[in-house]
Amino acid sequence: MQGTVMKITESCIVVLCENGKFLNFPHQPVMPRLGDNIPIDLLQKAGQHQRISWLMKKKWIFAASILLLVSAAFFLKSVYGPVQSVALVAIDINPSMELIINKKGNVEKVNLINEDARLMISEQELQGREFYQATQLIIAKAEEQGYLDQETEKKQIWVSVVNFGNEDFQIEPQKMNTSDKKYELELHTANEQQVKKAKEASLTINKLVVYEQAKEKGLDLDIEQLRTDSIASTLKSVGVDSAQLFEQKPESTSSNVDKQQNGKSDPKKDNPISDKGKDQNKIEQEQKKEQRKEESKQKEEEKKINKEKNKEINKEQTKEKNKDKGRNNKRDKEKKNENKKDKDKNVNGDRANDN
Repeated sequence: MQGTVMKITESCIVVLCENGKFLNFPHQPVMPRLGDNIPIDLLQKAGQHQRISWLMKKKWIFAASILLLVSAAFFLKSVYGPVQSVALVAIDINPSMELIINKKGNVEKVNLINEDARLMISEQELQGREFYQATQLIIAKAEEQGYLDQETEKKQIWVSVVNFGNEDFQIEPQKMNTSDKKYELELHTANEQQVKKAKEASLTINKLVVYEQAKEKGLDLDIEQLRTDSIASTLKSVGVDSAQLFEQKPESTSSNVDKQQNGKSDPKKDNPISDKGKDQNKIEQEQKKEQRKEESKQKEEEKKINKEKNKEINKEQTKEKNKDKGRNNKRDKEKKNENKKDKDKNVNGDRANDN
């Protein structure tokens, strides 16, 4: 089938076919002139060839782009290495914080748990530092602000490590500058389940570890006190220290077994927290709870009394304001009356003069 070239535009050739239809074809290597008769089959084959060439060119560009991106990714990985979080380290002094540690041993993220921590240090001061540099800075700041003191009972630093992968993040206490300053480092491990429990109970991870251990020992710690006070002061209130709480029971030996068989074993000696001590601790806890209740009642009474006083003061102030307002209104009326009398006198005087 033949066609006549009717129009040539910047993008195509318009051809009138023998069947009366207009068709558009791409530009040819050898361009026809207006009015030329051209075989339609040749134009169609040339158009298909050009479309295939354009698609192949597009595919090559796309493949080259993908290759470039992959090469860039491998280059960045080889230069900087993969960064992956390996552990969470929870620190309690009384300022409480959590450090997310990456594979390089640097602090990747910081979570300042309580107000004491936020006032003591900022996230920016710790983020990106090597772990031991970060802990040394935390200890130095705690010393500056009186949270740690070698000369007093403020010597305990509680640390719990939660590992995310197969490799354990090992902490070397001597690198934290605690041994030379005679601080007591309480180092424990925790799991992700305990992290979840701690958040649900509004406790730090270290405090949850202490709470669960106390429960195993038969001690009923006041969870409200544990939330607000330090671990050391909470344990002190029930007459227990960390050494007693986390002391391991001795392994069974032949001598121990013989003692038990002969009825000579002393459970009070085997268990660092005796039944008598437990009872005394419970009594002290109950007394402290009652004391807190009384204190809260007193505070409520004081609030009520202050509220009543404020009401009376507000009433008196309102009365005084109303009195002042009444006096001012009375003065305004008197002034108006005086002005009116003066006007009347002036009018009468003018009339007398006219007469």
